[in-house]
Amino acid sequence: NQIFAADIGKFCSIASFVRINPGNHPTYTRPAQHHFTYRRKQFGFGEDDEAFFAWRKESRVHIGNDVWLGHGVTVMPGVTIGNGAVVGSGAVVTHDVPPYTVVAGVPAKKIRMRFSDDIIAALERIRWWEWSHEQIKGRMADFEDLESFIRKYDVSD
Repeated sequence: NQIFAADIGKFCSIASFVRINPGNHPTYTRPAQHHFTYRRKQFGFGEDDEAFFAWRKESRVHIGNDVWLGHGVTVMPGVTIGNGAVVGSGAVVTHDVPPYTVVAGVPAKKIRMRFSDDIIAALERIRWWEWSHEQIKGRMADFEDLESFIRKYDVSD
């Protein structure tokens, strides 16, 4: 896996060969798009072009909690993937993914929602990923049934 300039939440499942915030070649801004134009040191052409790399640092990727990134996923710079989302194997994520959305394809497109709006709202209020290890361990049996989990832990008015 290759991860650069990314914030990754808790309890994420990241499969093999995932790339998060990969670099791009200067396709439209330079006469040559080869690495030698910005990775100059590697080719004996002087110091690397730090300004070229700055945009990636400024375009951080944000991945929520309990996100599943399948095998071979690429998440492009500046993308946010919400809590509980699923990204299918081989997908290239070029746009933000809302919480609890399942996306797949090149470019990644919405396939379906994991849950109804009410269930998503309840899970966002419960925020179980912020529980301590002891709390999760003590409540492990509750994770087996979604509806009873929400009834038990959603404290909304």
